[in-house]
Amino acid sequence: MRPWLLLILWITVPFAVAGDQDPAASGFLIETIRFVGLRSDSESILRSSLLLEEGKVYAEEDLARGKYRLERLTFVHKVAFELGKGSKRGAYQLIITIEETRRWFWAYLLDYVFLEKDYQSNFPALSQPPSNDTPRGNALIFGWRWFPGSNGELSVFGPYRPGIQYTHYNLFNRHVVGSLTFQLPSGYGKNFSDFPESGSLAEVEADSSYGATLSLSLPYKRHHLFNLTYQLNGGKIDYINPVGQFIIDHPDTTFRNHRTELSWTYDSKDHPLFPTSGMQLKASALLDREFRDVDDQSGPVTKARVRIPYRQLVLNTGQATVTGQKYWSLPGEKTAALELGGSWSNHGIDTCDNDPGYRAPGDYTANRFHARGMLAWNIWERKFLWKESDFRLQLEAGHWFYGSSLENVTPPADSDRTTYRLSLAIRDNHGLINISVSYSNQNEELWQ
Repeated sequence: MRPWLLLILWITVPFAVAGDQDPAASGFLIETIRFVGLRSDSESILRSSLLLEEGKVYAEEDLARGKYRLERLTFVHKVAFELGKGSKRGAYQLIITIEETRRWFWAYLLDYVFLEKDYQSNFPALSQPPSNDTPRGNALIFGWRWFPGSNGELSVFGPYRPGIQYTHYNLFNRHVVGSLTFQLPSGYGKNFSDFPESGSLAEVEADSSYGATLSLSLPYKRHHLFNLTYQLNGGKIDYINPVGQFIIDHPDTTFRNHRTELSWTYDSKDHPLFPTSGMQLKASALLDREFRDVDDQSGPVTKARVRIPYRQLVLNTGQATVTGQKYWSLPGEKTAALELGGSWSNHGIDTCDNDPGYRAPGDYTANRFHARGMLAWNIWERKFLWKESDFRLQLEAGHWFYGSSLENVTPPADSDRTTYRLSLAIRDNHGLINISVSYSNQNEELWQ
């Protein structure tokens, strides 16, 4: 059976079985909702994110999903639900105790990768294989948040990818979450719009860069979320620090790109950062138009003895991606997880160069499939420095396969990668630490 068919079956069958059900008639009549423990958080934002209303009947699963939605907020650390007696038989008070994160937040992210590149020996363009290297991603983030108005959050953060972000949690009084992010100079990365507390590291750093991201998220029913994101990025590449990525650009390359992505997510996990059960399915469509230009005074672009003499490049990309994750709770506070995913993309390339002997590769298609298994467990009874924290150790192994219609390129466009990772994550109401050590063996592709 073909891999893409197995992927579709693995994702759609559990979803069809675990589809949303109507709340049970014998559920809980929530007469009032009361929040306890608030110091700086906005109660209006919490009520809007909860998606539970007073005077309605909810099943136990509805209450669990409401708890999850609150824990997903970056300024909420822990949530506890308690049902108290209401004014009449069969009615209840919903008492929600909130443990807030601090108004100032921080994160330390480290990924130390032992990378081994496996090149074949018959590449005519390479006199010798490139040496193995040990990339290291390192980031330290500090930030501060305010709550202007009843439904707004304003955050500033740096020094790693500095920026400012405003989020409104109830646009049009329809529970639509809208955010606008401005990235300050030297803050560019392909995934720069990810809020720094999410724990991702950039691949490219830029000088005199600019960036803006507009995102709209619409929750639907109990498990569904629709999201629309637009990004505008630009600047000049200062240096490249990829984790094993073969990038044709060099520090004199200017860039400008527009990215629009529409996604749908089905999420039944029990926790946003440290899930122990449930599943998450995501499907997205991406349109990306990127313009790159090499400074005429910089000389030819050379990478691993491969001369790439383009001066201008326009890359138009359309991509569809599907990813599924499944989590199982095991004895001893352990969690097992499996992730399958794939993407299919079409790339259109137009170049303008000064080398009459150079021929652009033209349009091509690319695809990627991966499988990843994880085993995690909470250690030291969730205590760190003698206080309760999320404290988790995780083992991970995964394999990625990249395919492309490109031919006669060096390294080959079809490639694969195997990665093993050991990571430690610690989170309390002050911040987040995520430290990992990885070993990766791969044969990299030229065009990403």
